[in-house]
Amino acid sequence: MNWIPIDKLNINLNTYFMSEYTIYHANDLFSDTDIGEMGNSFLLNAKVSYQVLDDLKIYVNARNVFSGNQPQFYGTDVVKPMILGGVSFSL
Repeated sequence: MNWIPIDKLNINLNTYFMSEYTIYHANDLFSDTDIGEMGNSFLLNAKVSYQVLDDLKIYVNARNVFSGNQPQFYGTDVVKPMILGGVSFSL
């Protein structure tokens, strides 16, 4: 969702959802172990930017706002919340 409430201000929200799933190892397709079970995954990202000049924007970016404290994919690290800020400009 992209929203421009006033001129030069941009608010962007995006989500990611994956339902629960099971991973089966290629060499052990008939095992009843639950090592490959992954629960639901929901991520919300938000970015607010303001156009200071024609070629200059400042922004704040929040990733994984509602930390689920679980890996996004099986076998990967936990996705922790991040808050970033920056400046973008055109030459």
